[in-house]
Amino acid sequence: MSHTNAITRLEQAGLSRREIAVATGSTRAAVSHWATGRSIPGRKKLAALVTLGATRGVVLLASDFGLPANDDREAA
Repeated sequence: MSHTNAITRLEQAGLSRREIAVATGSTRAAVSHWATGRSIPGRKKLAALVTLGATRGVVLLASDFGLPANDDREAA
């Protein structure tokens, strides 16, 4: 199970981890933890990631973070 898809795709879209952190109200350490699977973002952070991805044409799903595809955070 890969936890790096979402953060990696945002980075490939030209965002730095610092920019991701600022956009989600998080720290760079938190973003790194999401990227490595050490933690997963909560509902509000996931919603911010989805919004950020949308601004760059990147679709993010809860399953990108190792969550079940039917997790209600996916619809954030």
